[in-house]
Amino acid sequence: MTDTHALPRLLLMDNGSLRPEAVHALRAAASGLSQRLGRTVLPVSLSHVDRIDTGRLGGEPAHTVDQAITARLASGDRDFLILPLFFGPSRALTDTLPRRLDALRDDWPDLRWRLAELVYPLPGGEPRLAELMVEHLRLAALQAGLSAPPVCLVDHGSPSPRVAEARHHLARAMERMLGQPVAEAAMERRPGAQYDFNGPQLEDWLERQAAAGQSELLLALMFFLPGRHAGAGGDIEAIMERVMQRHPGLRIAATPLVGEHPLLLEILLDRLRDATDRFKLARSDY
Repeated sequence: MTDTHALPRLLLMDNGSLRPEAVHALRAAASGLSQRLGRTVLPVSLSHVDRIDTGRLGGEPAHTVDQAITARLASGDRDFLILPLFFGPSRALTDTLPRRLDALRDDWPDLRWRLAELVYPLPGGEPRLAELMVEHLRLAALQAGLSAPPVCLVDHGSPSPRVAEARHHLARAMERMLGQPVAEAAMERRPGAQYDFNGPQLEDWLERQAAAGQSELLLALMFFLPGRHAGAGGDIEAIMERVMQRHPGLRIAATPLVGEHPLLLEILLDRLRDATDRFKLARSDY
């Protein structure tokens, strides 16, 4: 029999969004993990979600990670294992999260927490994520009736080269599977040559392809959940529409989100299982 008292409280954490759709999708992912593990996985976000009206969330408020942990601390929990729904090691994980949780130790000095592995850890990456992306690309091309369009892997963009490196690595893995080049673009990037590792912004890349005479383009969306950029009504849809309006005859399609593929659940389950085993072995290190 499993000694549940020796196991940490499990949390699935994304970066957070002001869009209710993102919260609903995160909750669905946490529910899927809970069902497979036979243990509750709490959906939490780093920021933003506590500002969403609960009426848009089915009457159930969304919580940031520090809010959720504070509530569980008051209920007697002390050990927490956080599964980051992040591709790379952003400052959200290396700086913001530690600062917030370390601040809780002023009131709860026996708080103990650990992070599970990223979805796409380097240097090895995660072959199943590349497989997921390629399956999404083939599905999107089939549904849109595209033949052999140029492919671009699009992510949020980051001022951190280590985060951008995850996208670069994934693009190369996808190229090997597809047998064709995979370009890269970001939704956001800071100006200046020092941020060229992000590549072009998406709209600029699309415009260059259209100017070069391309009639079909396919975007691989490196986003887990719907939000401001990705998903229905997001910036990516708006950009695609603008570019197609400026270039009659150009067709642009995009893949589903990463969180819509069942392989993501398998990856997350493995991350939680591995981290739980390490947590039990490392309890004496606290």
